[in-house]
Amino acid sequence: MIDLTPDETDYRAVMLEPRVERGHSPGSLDPLTGRISLGGPVAIPLLPERLDADRELADFVIADVASRYDLVNLAATFVHSEDEPLERVWIRIALSRLDGGAPPLPVAWSMKPDRLEDEGSRTTGIKLGSSLKIANVGIEAGVERGTTHVLRDVKVEALHALESNPTWVLERTEGSPIRGTQRFVLVLRTPRETRATGTIDLGATVRRRRFGILTHQARLEATPEPLTFTIAERSGA
Repeated sequence: MIDLTPDETDYRAVMLEPRVERGHSPGSLDPLTGRISLGGPVAIPLLPERLDADRELADFVIADVASRYDLVNLAATFVHSEDEPLERVWIRIALSRLDGGAPPLPVAWSMKPDRLEDEGSRTTGIKLGSSLKIANVGIEAGVERGTTHVLRDVKVEALHALESNPTWVLERTEGSPIRGTQRFVLVLRTPRETRATGTIDLGATVRRRRFGILTHQARLEATPEPLTFTIAERSGA
């Protein structure tokens, strides 16, 4: 098992714009700012030489001659408001081939967190287990590097692993508002002859004063363009 700690990332502010529903037009409610910011994504190529500390992992990458693997790190910071709390947040990544070709498409080979609920543990490190699956790490796992914190986690669930639309859903629990920083990590498997591209779709339901729970679509404050990323080509790919 090999331990990989994600790099620090720059954060970008997100604006939450209300959708049309229940007879309210977007113009009747102001967008929400300062509630969510996104960091990354940052991709780490999982080359055999990077994994040589774990011979099993390096051999797995070498043996899969049809694919390439990258560790993709994405983070989000959520600011809580007692007046207008975030009820539910979803982060969906639409993966495709940059050449626009037919399947096989890039897929989320592994995702973390896969499920966090109420009181639990969280570490700042990332461990890769056999076959490049992101391992569960915590106090019981004997983490050698990275810091472990025990805290009450908001409910988080990963959906659509091994597919081209990996999604994380966060839901407010009775004792845990959606707040603080959460890191999302996936191992991306891409056909070797192409590059992968991803578009991040972020949305939230927010309890708005006088209007109840309304759906909001997120966009970067600095640009109307969607948040996309591309896994760059590398020698030997």
